[in-house]
Amino acid sequence: MSNKKIVLYGSLSIIFVITLFFSWYEGSGIRDDTFEWGNSTYFTNFSKQGITYPSDISNLDHFVYAAKFNPIFPLIMILSILLIVSIALWDQSSIYSMTGLFVLGLILIIISVLNYAPSTIGAKYFVYTFIILGISYVTASLFFFVKKKNIH
Repeated sequence: MSNKKIVLYGSLSIIFVITLFFSWYEGSGIRDDTFEWGNSTYFTNFSKQGITYPSDISNLDHFVYAAKFNPIFPLIMILSILLIVSIALWDQSSIYSMTGLFVLGLILIIISVLNYAPSTIGAKYFVYTFIILGISYVTASLFFFVKKKNIH
């Protein structure tokens, strides 16, 4: 692995960790917003019976709340991890890695379609970003497949 790749992966990892902490901090607002406890506490409701105190809320629900109402840092966090995965897949440029990129694009498109009627501004940002990235991943992998087929 070249020094450029190490710097790129290291930078993206640092961006991921920093935005992870900012997202977690912004999402901690759910502890004060009791009206959102029923709508934004998916992980807590899955693992417990209910919420009576703010300390009952799962840390993962902080990210859900931040993504719904303060989407900038969660979006950067998701983009950085997707960039790490896509660069790792693209770097290998084999038929299997391009298939992985194609599948990742399809997953992003499916997530966007399933959440197409977003009710919050954060959900809208995620839907549009996932549609654009999904189409880009599918298109890039299809271009690779066509190029690979023309070579052989």
